[in-house]
Amino acid sequence: KSSLNQEELRKFAAISDTWWDAEGPFKPLHEMNPTRLAFIRSTLCRHFGKDPLRVKPFQGLKFIDVGCGGGILSEPLARMGATVTGIDAVEKNIKIAQIHAGLDPVTSTIEYHCTTAEKLVEEQQKFDAVIALEVIEHVADPADFCESLSALINPGGATVISTINRSMRAYATAIIAAEYVLNW
Repeated sequence: KSSLNQEELRKFAAISDTWWDAEGPFKPLHEMNPTRLAFIRSTLCRHFGKDPLRVKPFQGLKFIDVGCGGGILSEPLARMGATVTGIDAVEKNIKIAQIHAGLDPVTSTIEYHCTTAEKLVEEQQKFDAVIALEVIEHVADPADFCESLSALINPGGATVISTINRSMRAYATAIIAAEYVLNW
């Protein structure tokens, strides 16, 4: 069973070379990243009883970044001490993530794989934190996808999932951005 949406995969493959261009198509993700990271840091530190003021509060924890794209979330998580696995169904995204992570000894430890959450469930992989940011709106079956994410969590672990706001204003903004700015 797979929650992949082939059309969405094609869209992301077409722009995969631009993941690390902070002014390119992924500019909104780059701009949101500090806020997302602050939320993840405070929430997961509280959940795991870690000190958020430490340089590497996630030391000893195993995280997975599902739908990691070019690694713009995986890398800061690794810098915060987590052992990070990043997965994406688009092979070009994984290649970009691996190249970029290899530029820094701290992030070069990230394991990137072109695979799916469903495949990792079959392999009985488990993680302390399962993170899927701005991914669920791109899958074919959100319920199955969430079921797979929950199967990847270690007992006592946590999941962080985010998606765009479902208000009319957010929807209209996302459609305009996708169709006119990104040419999707």
